[in-house]
Amino acid sequence: MTVGEIINKYRTGMGLTQKQLADMVHVSPELVSKWENGSRTPDLCSISAMAEIFGVPEDELAEAGSRTLDELRRAVPVGIGAGEIAGLLDSFLGNLPEKDRNIFVMRYYFFEDTKTIAEQVGITDGAVRVRLFRIRSRLKSLARRITHEKL
Repeated sequence: MTVGEIINKYRTGMGLTQKQLADMVHVSPELVSKWENGSRTPDLCSISAMAEIFGVPEDELAEAGSRTLDELRRAVPVGIGAGEIAGLLDSFLGNLPEKDRNIFVMRYYFFEDTKTIAEQVGITDGAVRVRLFRIRSRLKSLARRITHEKL
């Protein structure tokens, strides 16, 4: 089942219209429609809000983005707490060139596929994949250094 099908199942199960859900999540009804038909994927804030509304774990709604998040999880060593990760990402993203920062955010916050990112930033799909690989490698290196310094 896709994330859109899951959203539709819970929304209709609660008797909510797309507009009512959109108002609760603070997005447009058109965006809810796009989530449900699979042309867009909700961002993390929207997933969190809907999980709370539906009374389900975020993971259930983030299923479509789970492979994308797995890419990012592999870049951060086990044992780093949520607060440390937030600080690490804030510092890391602040030091990236703007184009790389935008690519990172589009991929790991908005769950955009690499083809869509390529179209939006004006480079090839392969170049996006290479940049993401290099960005994750730098993040992994930084996270390991921070973890090693704590020991």
